[in-house]
Amino acid sequence: LLEELNSPAYFSEQSALSAAAAEVLASFFGDDVSFSLMVTVDGNDITRDFDSFSEAAEEAGQSQIWGGVSYGTGHTDAAASGAAVAGAILDGNFAPVPEPSGMMLVLLGASWFMGRRRR
Repeated sequence: LLEELNSPAYFSEQSALSAAAAEVLASFFGDDVSFSLMVTVDGNDITRDFDSFSEAAEEAGQSQIWGGVSYGTGHTDAAASGAAVAGAILDGNFAPVPEPSGMMLVLLGASWFMGRRRR
């Protein structure tokens, strides 16, 4: 078992963050991306292979249950919330910015900078 952490058992932070990250990565790259992660523990290389971002997020969330730090409901509720938050952010905050307004912001910033520089 893991040493007791200074975080609540219900609503696993690791599950929420992992699910949100998987949702965002899957929206950009698709969820069928295979990848490996390697870590060295006590001189031994340990490699974990994943077939998708959601698989990695699920394993990250389950790790706190396996370590005795969190409960199953804390993981499933947090993972659902993390995915929902990521979905809401992706729906509203990654919309393309029209070029004329972006250029206007650059011009306003440059004029402000030049005005401050003359004083």
